[in-house]
Amino acid sequence: MPGKPQIWFLTGSQHLYGPETLDQVAAQSQQIQRMLSDSGRISTEIVWKPVLTDSAAIRAVMQEANNDPSCVGVIAWMVAGHASDPHLAERIDGWARAAAGVAHLRSLKLARFGDNMRDVAVTEGDKVEAELGLAVQRLMADGYGFGGEGDWKTSALLAAVKAMGTGTGRGTSFMEDYTYHFGPGTPKILGAHMLEVCPTIAADQPSCEIHPLGIGDREDPVRLVFDATPGPAVVIGLADLG
Repeated sequence: MPGKPQIWFLTGSQHLYGPETLDQVAAQSQQIQRMLSDSGRISTEIVWKPVLTDSAAIRAVMQEANNDPSCVGVIAWMVAGHASDPHLAERIDGWARAAAGVAHLRSLKLARFGDNMRDVAVTEGDKVEAELGLAVQRLMADGYGFGGEGDWKTSALLAAVKAMGTGTGRGTSFMEDYTYHFGPGTPKILGAHMLEVCPTIAADQPSCEIHPLGIGDREDPVRLVFDATPGPAVVIGLADLG
């Protein structure tokens, strides 16, 4: 999707109020748009559109929004709260990031290398360069989605979440839950996946190292090695119920 995602700010009114009132509505709606934009809390560009006064104009601007690849959503001038409230701006940003993720999903291109565990490089075949080298980690760091063992749905989900998190400074990585700890206290998950963990969650500069893989009787692969940044995280899973 080219450029920074846009949210269009739409304002409705009626001709019967007269030109002076319509001018006042336009000025006030522009003021609200500027307050939201100047808050610095919204990740998308808020674009003001002229006041809409009839159904034909509303239909036309919505069709225009649908056809513009930069527009990921619209806001009507009935926002739930005052435009100067930081909490409102954060709520709008949460919605705007979700909208950007949906737009990203609609424009994705998917490529599938290999298949399930019977065909990945660690268990059979000489396909390390294509499936498990260093390239996967570097591509994820550049914003590409990835799903292990031919899982294209998880790959698409990761790409969308990376798009949603743009500019936050927070890392996002593909992970596989290996061990759960549900004893007393805080539940814990040990997440891993052989080699393909994104360095955007690294605490420090990753190092490029070679270590034995331990399964599959393959050559020792190269991978980026790092410690993850400690702190709170959100785990997102995708369950396909057919």
